[in-house]
Amino acid sequence: MTGEDTGRPSADPPSLAKRLRRALASRHLIWLASLLAVLLCHRALDHGLQIDDYAHRVALQGVEGFEGVERPFWRLFAFADDSLDTEAAIETGSWPWWTDDQLRLAFLRPVSGFSHWLDYQLWPESAWAMHLHSLFWLALVVAMVGVLYRQLETTPWVAGLATLLFAFDEAHAVPAAWIANRNALLAAFFGCLSLWTHHRWRQGWRPGVVVSCASLLLAVGSNEGAVAVGAYMLAYALCLETGPWRRRLISLVPAGALGLSWWVVYKLLGYGTRGSAVYIDPGTDPGRFLSAVVERGPWLLLGQWTPIPADLPTLMSADARRFGWLLAVVVCSLLATLFLGLWRHDRLARFWTLGMALSIAPVCATFPSNRLLMFVGVGAMGLLARAWLDVRLRLASSGAAERRGSWRRWAMTGWLGVHLLLAPLLLWTVVGQQKAFFEIFDRAVASLPSDPALQDQELILVNAPSAFVVGYGFLTWATDGHAMPSRMRLLVSSIHSVEVQRPDEQTLIIRPAGGLLPPPGGGEGFGLELAAFDNRYFFQLLDLLFRDHEPQFRVGEQIDLGGLEIEITEVMKGRAAAIRFRFESPLEDSGRRWVSWQGDRFAPFPLPGVGQGVTVPAVKSPQVRWAE
Repeated sequence: MTGEDTGRPSADPPSLAKRLRRALASRHLIWLASLLAVLLCHRALDHGLQIDDYAHRVALQGVEGFEGVERPFWRLFAFADDSLDTEAAIETGSWPWWTDDQLRLAFLRPVSGFSHWLDYQLWPESAWAMHLHSLFWLALVVAMVGVLYRQLETTPWVAGLATLLFAFDEAHAVPAAWIANRNALLAAFFGCLSLWTHHRWRQGWRPGVVVSCASLLLAVGSNEGAVAVGAYMLAYALCLETGPWRRRLISLVPAGALGLSWWVVYKLLGYGTRGSAVYIDPGTDPGRFLSAVVERGPWLLLGQWTPIPADLPTLMSADARRFGWLLAVVVCSLLATLFLGLWRHDRLARFWTLGMALSIAPVCATFPSNRLLMFVGVGAMGLLARAWLDVRLRLASSGAAERRGSWRRWAMTGWLGVHLLLAPLLLWTVVGQQKAFFEIFDRAVASLPSDPALQDQELILVNAPSAFVVGYGFLTWATDGHAMPSRMRLLVSSIHSVEVQRPDEQTLIIRPAGGLLPPPGGGEGFGLELAAFDNRYFFQLLDLLFRDHEPQFRVGEQIDLGGLEIEITEVMKGRAAAIRFRFESPLEDSGRRWVSWQGDRFAPFPLPGVGQGVTVPAVKSPQVRWAE
């Protein structure tokens, strides 16, 4: 590792530079960085419950209308598995009729589940306290990462700089602001504790191996993404360990054995994903997972290193995503050139780089998002701080003319400025936007009917931008005490226009433009003009939560629900192009309430006469009312 930085460029004010290095080297900086991270995220305190938070509340407290879905905290993140009656969920309408009958969305996160159970034991009616609980874990994560940096870094002020960079990382906004995503914070804390004690063990502290393995178990019990700890342990053995290779590899045996045992238990207990295009199970579909690593890895790196969020491809058309992927590869390659010289002589820089790169793979199992970058950020900020030290040392040993003309100096200065000055502003902003984004769903649910008469009626939704919106409406209705329909039927989900025809008194034939469940952002063969960027594409992604990425509907396929027969009559590229819905009684039956999506909310749907039809216009792009 590079030694202490004793030189300084003559152009810097000596006293100021010395004071800054002294402040960064202070042990108190860890707690200051933790406090700053919490202050930047404190607007989350008034965000209330959001999306999955309602599912957790129903599961832990039980709500009228959702009998049978209560479960213990260690199964809190098992949203769909063999223990859940898929047919019943489809029958009530909380899941759409096209849900894969083999759907599995089950994650083994007992540590995170316990943290939520604790919320509902101590402050069940206070979302504010639950958010404060999450911010407490954010502070612990920043402190733990700061301790890890100080342990590994021989230059104290560089460790302090890395800690500040990590504390300001805007990728932490969603885990800090969304109660249900607290699992990322818990996994990061216990994962970094595992790395720190692993290092202590390799330095001679014998209990370290036990503490490290226990911490690793708590980490993967918080979030499966904590397998990234194994990536850093491998990088440690390859880059920081000394001695024979056999001894280095043996050091990985305790954590490796624990990880293998955890995976076997995970599978034996029936956890994992299946039948959903949003998640990929690497163990059962390795080919698709490797393809996802190639497709999503550059986006995740771009989100980590630049102000461009990794979530961007979820809002892009298929053509735009292909171009954006190439751009992401180019930008990441150019940024990598800044580290070429550093990697040749700095073992710690190689460690941070390899750990960062390998930790990207696990989070490629779902769509790219900045909220997945917690472990990636640990290596990225350690590497950036290390690179800045290298720049200073090189400038200190070079001539004045070379210092003025050093492109690497100016590139690193600008890049460091982005992460020290722009990143905290983005963190503050994204936390505020988090509430504004979820208000899109709240406004949609608020437009649904909720009068007492609804309790004796079926609510028929002709169309919606996403089935996820409808399921979310069910949850919020129940937890907020609103009148619940006897059951809910979503006929089709589409962001495009929908043609509705009525051949007889009891039947509707619906043709969604582009077919049912087209790939997000479209693609060849769907006959639709699509914009390069549109936030409606995210609704299409959410719809694929319930079915595989290649739906493969068949002409003549039938689904028989209570009082409703559904038949696929036309298919386009495996997607249902026309669906016949036949009800057991005339459509005007007083036991039904009809609504459709009009513009940006639900509104009453006037049924067409027999032999007539109507076109429901395309969904408007939802307007996000950003918080000030």
